[in-house]
Amino acid sequence: MKTSPPPPLFHSTVGTWNNANDKSMCTSCGSGTTESTGSTSAGQCICNVGYFLDGSSCASCGSGETTESTGSTSAGQCICNVGLFLDGSSCTLCPAGFTTSSTGSTSVAQCNVPIAGMVLVVGEGRCAVEGNCISNYEEGTFYERNVGCTFRLDGISGPLVFEQFDIYGIQGRCQIYGNFLTIAGTKYCGSTAPTGLLGGAESEIAWETDDYNGNNAGFKVCVAYCPSNCAAGSGCEYGGSTSSCAVCPGEPKWPSARARSRK
Repeated sequence: MKTSPPPPLFHSTVGTWNNANDKSMCTSCGSGTTESTGSTSAGQCICNVGYFLDGSSCASCGSGETTESTGSTSAGQCICNVGLFLDGSSCTLCPAGFTTSSTGSTSVAQCNVPIAGMVLVVGEGRCAVEGNCISNYEEGTFYERNVGCTFRLDGISGPLVFEQFDIYGIQGRCQIYGNFLTIAGTKYCGSTAPTGLLGGAESEIAWETDDYNGNNAGFKVCVAYCPSNCAAGSGCEYGGSTSSCAVCPGEPKWPSARARSRK
């Protein structure tokens, strides 16, 4: 008697396991994963990148931390993400303007990779760079007289978004009043912020005032762009006129999984 061939083996997908050769019986590893397809037991489930085995379940390393690979089995395998370094028991943001070349940095000395941003080429008074923003604005005060500043977009480009704009004068007659921002050859002043402007990589923005400012507050303008150094598992997060990797906003320190494990 001719016998029928056995049905083809069914392989579960990555992140699931199945010991019944039945597609409908695949069981998810939950927050974990598997090394490959075809897992046949829950024992082949391992923790994803950024997680470690805590008892019988996977626990997150926390904000600012990750792991080198899947399958971590202790909090001690959690390391600092790109752009942060281990400072005691916490991951700390690198100084402004710098990042790290990889995950796992343990010293501020490893924050030695310059990142794109705004540069103050020539500056007087309160002119300052704040990440991807430039400003002479201080809440509750008026900007200074007889100063000049030049800023450059260093390796970034994108829409210019004004968070503050209050410059003595009337748009179209800024040269007469002697207080203005110069962007792509056009002078801007007044109380209505310009819109629809783009900042090109390596372009410059200049600020100039004369000996009269009319008691105006000044400006703050940001380049809305997405950083290129977001680590695996994170992405660009826009907030108002700025954008950043999802792990970057907030306080400069996060309690590490190593610190939590000692509580």
